[in-house]
Amino acid sequence: SVGTRFEDVFRAIVYNPNLKFLSLNCVPHSLKMFSLLGEVLENPVCRIQHLSLMKCDLKASECQEIASLLIKSKNLKKLTLSNNPLKNEGVKILCNALLHPDCTLESLVLLFCCLTKTGCISIGRVLMLSKTLKHLDLGVNLLENLGVMSWWLSGCFFTSDVCQSIALVLTNNSNLRSLELGSNDIGDKGVEMLCDALKHPKCKLENIGLEECMLTSGCCASLASVLIRSKTLKKLNLLGNDLRDEGILQLLEALGHPDCVLEAVGLQINSVAAETWKSLLTVKKKNTRLTLLYQSWAAKKGREVSYNVGDIRAVSLPPTVPVLPRLNWHLICFHMPRKFRHKKSAKVSKQPPPSSST
Repeated sequence: SVGTRFEDVFRAIVYNPNLKFLSLNCVPHSLKMFSLLGEVLENPVCRIQHLSLMKCDLKASECQEIASLLIKSKNLKKLTLSNNPLKNEGVKILCNALLHPDCTLESLVLLFCCLTKTGCISIGRVLMLSKTLKHLDLGVNLLENLGVMSWWLSGCFFTSDVCQSIALVLTNNSNLRSLELGSNDIGDKGVEMLCDALKHPKCKLENIGLEECMLTSGCCASLASVLIRSKTLKKLNLLGNDLRDEGILQLLEALGHPDCVLEAVGLQINSVAAETWKSLLTVKKKNTRLTLLYQSWAAKKGREVSYNVGDIRAVSLPPTVPVLPRLNWHLICFHMPRKFRHKKSAKVSKQPPPSSST
């Protein structure tokens, strides 16, 4: 229950215009708590932009209260509800609120919320009609393929079949800026569909994450074409894929093209041949704004799940290799728990890349 002391803290928040992030993770919920939250967020003095309610055991029955918060708050831009059993019924209520003209939310995190493909209809409708929503995280939910239109997802049991629907949205919704499909078995066939959409003039995507998507060198020619033709794509994550030297060389050629505007790329380069490594250094010298990412990165705050999400380790590079600055991506790739994977990515050699000859 919410006691007097807790209530006093809430009321004090209203008069702190510098507070931007409010975390109530693991706090027991009640109607009184939501009432106080509504009072805080509705107050014109309140400047809270990110509200986190992770692991609060929220269910569909509480979603009406949460929906009311989304409509009342004029400053709330991000809501994190990860690790709550909202299920499809709860998300449907939230989706209705997201389409309310008074809702200004830009980012919604529903990681591990017990969603299935049945909830895709409501979510797809929001993605097509919402005027403000720019980021939707539905990772680690059993959505499979049916009913999918478009969202930023990792570890959702997708295959290449889903990419046709995603490609359709990419070419029809110019508001989409980031797409995360890591740890899904979409393969080369799925990426080919996405590449056609990424080259469409109406597609304004800036970031795409394809880590551990069972990709091979067979899709690299299409990806290279995207790198040259897209005028908006800034970040591309291809870590954890068996592209081989043949595929990486195709990508490097595109990265060195004068029309390429990419700023960050994640490539598995710890076992490339000397010729490939030399080409990589040449491209980096030619394209000074390009950041090369050699290792995976941890999940952002709000994407935690209640079990170990995998072994994330850096690739050790020899002293002769220039270590480039790491870049915080708009969307961080999430490693799907191994117990949920139905296929394992190809193992990557731990041997460092050969030094280029001077």
